[in-house]
Amino acid sequence: MKKREKNVQPPIQQGDNYQQPPPPQQGLPYQQPQPEKGNGLGIASLVMGIIAIIGSWVPLLNIISVYFGFIALGIGVAGLIIGIVKKRSKVLAIAGLILGIIAVIVSSAISVATLNTINEIVGSDSNDALVAEKEEIDETVSLPSFSVGETIVTEICEISVNSIEITDKLLAETDNVGVLDYGELNASEGMVYIHIDTDIKNLKTENLNLDLLSLLFDDDKYKQIPSASADYNNGYIYYSVLRAEGPYGISFDMPNVKPLETVHVHFLIECPEEVATSDNPLKIYIKVVDETFEYAMR
Repeated sequence: MKKREKNVQPPIQQGDNYQQPPPPQQGLPYQQPQPEKGNGLGIASLVMGIIAIIGSWVPLLNIISVYFGFIALGIGVAGLIIGIVKKRSKVLAIAGLILGIIAVIVSSAISVATLNTINEIVGSDSNDALVAEKEEIDETVSLPSFSVGETIVTEICEISVNSIEITDKLLAETDNVGVLDYGELNASEGMVYIHIDTDIKNLKTENLNLDLLSLLFDDDKYKQIPSASADYNNGYIYYSVLRAEGPYGISFDMPNVKPLETVHVHFLIECPEEVATSDNPLKIYIKVVDETFEYAMR
């Protein structure tokens, strides 16, 4: 019997273009992603924002919180820029930025409301005394009068009356209005302002504090703050608030006037529109301590 021959394949000839298959690749070691580096400005912004937001709800203290809020804003922006450029954490910077914005808004709103409330209390108390004083004066004795363009002189201060007008808004004298100041103040709906524009010069040898907040701590200083009121139609009394005119607009923060320094001050008496349209009698009173001066507007 013949043995079956095995089918043997001839060896493959390796040509010149033959390439050896690459060796199997070994797995690369796993590299854990690097955490983002810390952001010191972001932490500082968050801390300032927390302080500002806590203080923003407390009357009087929120005046300082406004500045902390702006600091948190500035640091937060800087921290955010550094986080983007240097690929660092941006979360804390964004949180501080948001808290700063909220704190500034809340602090400003509550400060304005607080100052308006104090102004109303001061005006009411001061001018109630003025009315009581008028009632005690004998009818044959008239109060000293003043006119527009004249200067009222007292032991405390000189008040130069620049103008008196009835208007629905007060405009700042500058277009370069600051962040914390106002370029325009509008009377409430259905109301108008009796606007007394004055320059007040301190004649004392010490500072004259026109900030109404000082009355909470010192009754003597409260009495030295000039006040104004309007008597419409012989019996309807309206009271003034003070607003300072500064280089950056109208300010709710009244200045602490140095000896012999002169400041620009607006007396604003808010009253119904009828006062502007009627021909009924209208008298203006300015009081400093125990001295009262009268101006017959109509």
